[in-house]
Amino acid sequence: MKKIAIVLVVLFALMSVTLAGCGAPAAESAPSGAQTSAQASEAASVEPEASTTGEETGKTVKVGVAMKTLDNPYFIALAETLENLCKEKGWEVTVLDAKNDITEETKNIETFNSQNMDIVFLDAIDTLSCAPAVMAGKEAGIPTIVVDSGIDPSAGAATSISSDNQNNGIEVGKYAAKYFGDKQITAAQISGTKGHPTGLIRRAGIYAGIFEARLGLSPEDAWNRALEFEQQLTDNGKASDEEAKLEIVGQGWGNWTADGGLPAMEDLLVANPNINAVFGENDNMLIGAMTALENANKLDSVAIFASADGQKEAYEMIKEGTAYKATGENNPVKVAEQAMNIASQIIDDGKDPYSFEAEIFTDANCVNPENVDQFYDPDSLF
Repeated sequence: MKKIAIVLVVLFALMSVTLAGCGAPAAESAPSGAQTSAQASEAASVEPEASTTGEETGKTVKVGVAMKTLDNPYFIALAETLENLCKEKGWEVTVLDAKNDITEETKNIETFNSQNMDIVFLDAIDTLSCAPAVMAGKEAGIPTIVVDSGIDPSAGAATSISSDNQNNGIEVGKYAAKYFGDKQITAAQISGTKGHPTGLIRRAGIYAGIFEARLGLSPEDAWNRALEFEQQLTDNGKASDEEAKLEIVGQGWGNWTADGGLPAMEDLLVANPNINAVFGENDNMLIGAMTALENANKLDSVAIFASADGQKEAYEMIKEGTAYKATGENNPVKVAEQAMNIASQIIDDGKDPYSFEAEIFTDANCVNPENVDQFYDPDSLF
């Protein structure tokens, strides 16, 4: 019995030591309100969904809207729609305008990162300049949804929502081919900013549509031919395809605005007074270009085609039978609504921000005199 008692005493002592060892982390835990790096890492690995689900936690959701500019009706409508949709959900919204300054845009994104936004909507000036700031936001747990413009994959954005720039341009190009029939197209090109990938896709889309319609090419072959044609324009300031009866006699840069489109068109007309068409990468620049054409008494002899936007004023001119013949639909309200749909899935449903397709497009449409009434809304923001 004495041996049994001794064994029991030894076992009891060993159990006490073991229990004390299991409880050691509690005794050595950090002070209240602080976390060790291991604890913070563990918390981050299990808590992101709860921290980003506004409806479940009841916390105020903070949203940043970083706009490249607000000096264009499209961007104003895009920003206002995003802001209004966020407010309808009870989300707190801050809109910052970079004024087409890439340094300012980076600062705006960094401001949103420092404010620990729950999500950021970004309309980027170019694809690379703000990529490090967007990646820094991702690393801090702030997903970015790019709207309207593209961004380099290195930025790590959640997704990009935009109109289908390529197919909008293609449909407009097909309509331009139909409008001119077998006639030679001698056109001036009004573009946004040099090196902008969206601008390249929009103008190449028009060329591809013309090649597809006039030469009977497959969509793939027409697109490849359009890219070669665009490279010719980039290298030489002009481009020509004799088989397709298409010539671009010059390219002007309008910085996406009517105020920029007017002088760009004026300069092109000085060197190329005998054009019969103008292609543009958005409506706003071409509205400015129309003023220059009108001042030069050229509106009766020139047809105008925009790859994008579907601005209300452009629709009105198409309806009225003016020189403005067609535009691609790039509806900022539809882009904002799609972006908010993604944001709601992330914030309210806890969906992984990086589980979406890298690029999501709205439907492509060429708006022309035959169908403009289906798209025109006199009360629209844009």
